[in-house]
This record gives sequence, structure tokens and C-alpha cells, in this order.
Amino acid sequence: MSRRTKLIILALFLVLLAIPAAYVALTWHPQNPLHFHLERIHQASELDHKGGRRLRIRVENSSHAEIHLFKVLMEEQGNSPDWVDHSGFINAESQREQGIQVQEHAIIIPPRSTIHLTGYLRPELLSSAQQGRIAAHYYWNSQIIRKSERGMRWFNQHSPRMLRNLIFLPEYLVDEAPLESAPGVEIPPTPPPPATTPTRE
Repeated sequence: MSRRTKLIILALFLVLLAIPAAYVALTWHPQNPLHFHLERIHQASELDHKGGRRLRIRVENSSHAEIHLFKVLMEEQGNSPDWVDHSGFINAESQREQGIQVQEHAIIIPPRSTIHLTGYLRPELLSSAQQGRIAAHYYWNSQIIRKSERGMRWFNQHSPRMLRNLIFLPEYLVDEAPLESAPGVEIPPTPPPPATTPTRE
């Protein structure tokens, strides 16, 4: 085999090796991949969750990676999220009835796509949401990290004890984005309680 042929084969091999490497680099940990837009505040109804008013939120994945969204906690900007006593949230289980793809407790958001999710927010913060003063703290992972994490979990379960937990991948990443309010979003008035018919004595 001539030297020229060897160089051509080596170059082709490097090109083929660079393609998956570039894909991993592009999709491993995209920076701030999700953007949140408030589109509608629903009227109070029996569908509200523990007093939280239902919101229609558009979520945009601007990255080239498939994003697995576990949970979103909403607070006024400047406040830290609290897993127990939070002001608002989006979770995976609440989206199943809308036909949103949910896999292992995570909402699947394809690359460069937009989906609509249902969120809940305390009524006293609706005016803050209307004015764009709510922050969305979202817990997520890329598809490739999640697959790698599953592989490492299998490795740790089946490898000798001395080799376990040598490599750790986070279960989820955390980012923050503003909940941007679309023009014309209104807060529906709270309906009056149903009238009661007086009973005759």
C-alpha cells in the first residue's frame, strides 16, 4: 500500500471519528437551552392544583440537543426556589393528558422545537407573572448525558467494588430563565362563589 493511500485512509478515519465527537460536543451540555413564555392565565377552576392558578406556557428548546425536563419551580425574580414551599411549578405528570411525551418522569423536548405545557402559580403572584417578574428554575438533562448516566449506573452495579463510582454524572442540571409574558396576557377575574339557596324552616 502506497504512502498516499495510507494518508487518505487515515484522513477518512479522522473525519469519521470527528463526526460523532462533534455531535457529542454540541449536544452534551448546551448553555441555557430552554426559554419560557407565558401565553395565558386560565380562569380559576376545579382543575387548579392546590390553589395554584393554571398557566399556559410555551417552552422553546433553542439547542441542537434533545432536552429531558424534570421539573420547573417558579419564584419571583431574586428568590431562591424551594422544592417544598414553591410559588409555582411545572411537572411531568401534569402534561400526560395533553399528549406531551413523558419518559421516566421527564418531559421530552426535541431539538430546535417548541411545546406548550401547563404550569401552576399562586394567585397572588399572577400580576408579577403578567409583568414578566417570575423566574423559571428548571431541572433538566440532555439526552446524551442521561444515556451516559444510565450506562454509568449499570457499570457501577456490575463492576468490582474498587471501580465503582469512579465517574459520576449528575442526575440533572439546573438553570434559570425568565418567564417572559406575551403581550395581552390578562388575569381573569376570580368567579364569585356559587349562590346558595336559602332553606325554609
